[in-house]
Amino acid sequence: MSTNVLRYVGTLIRTHGISGALVLQPDPAVRLEGLPPGEQVYVGYSATFAQPYTVRHCRRLQRGLLVEFEGVTTLNAAQRLREQGIFVREELLGATNSADYAVEEILGCTVLEDPTGHLLGTVVDVWLLPANDVWVVETATAYLPVPAIPEVIRQVDIQQRCIWVKLLPGLVDIAEPKLSHGRARLDERTDED
Repeated sequence: MSTNVLRYVGTLIRTHGISGALVLQPDPAVRLEGLPPGEQVYVGYSATFAQPYTVRHCRRLQRGLLVEFEGVTTLNAAQRLREQGIFVREELLGATNSADYAVEEILGCTVLEDPTGHLLGTVVDVWLLPANDVWVVETATAYLPVPAIPEVIRQVDIQQRCIWVKLLPGLVDIAEPKLSHGRARLDERTDED
């Protein structure tokens, strides 16, 4: 098993009930909404020694996720997995965390609107902010700040240099027009001449 394709997503912190369910506390650095039934994940103290398990059921709790695995149907079986990490294939997460990408990888990428494929522009700047990064997209008429959060960034393909985004309501309204600054400078120069 190659560990470079596996990503740590959280720890199984305790059992739940007597039929093999466990509570998964997700890693705060990962935006994990759930684990699809039938999906193979890896459980262990490290990705190197993790063993494959198939998700039977997963649902959100107030604090974490309730996970059930195929073949883990007793309290004793579940207790053996306590305090171990869950690792998943990177593609299961998609674009969940902007920290996964170096600034150089994002700069210059073409940005397309999901699901239409409409060309928005190119990433020309990255703002590293405390809450989340913002990728500044230069469109034909404006600079559009795009928050690098899972609700907006739908897919990042570094090899193809493409990013698919879903624009939230009001996001386009905060774009800074490109021409307003350029016109102001041209007008000032004309007055001076």
